[in-house]
Amino acid sequence: VQCLPGNIPEYIEVDMLKVEIGQIIHLSDIALPEGVTSVALALGEDHDLAIASIITPKGGSDAAADEAGETEATEDDSED
Repeated sequence: VQCLPGNIPEYIEVDMLKVEIGQIIHLSDIALPEGVTSVALALGEDHDLAIASIITPKGGSDAAADEAGETEATEDDSED
């Protein structure tokens, strides 16, 4: 980043709540604080680097794990 010394951010927050599996977050997707610019973006679109991506965990999705847990619970209940 490029900014005056008084504008150096302590952190840069990236909202990941609306990001979906398979989506990639680029430098241009983040909101920098006032007075702060991206040096890479100033060089052009070719420098719009990926900074984060969302991938499916190994072993399947959480939905499949939740369904398996429900099946096990149902089978355990029927033994009583």
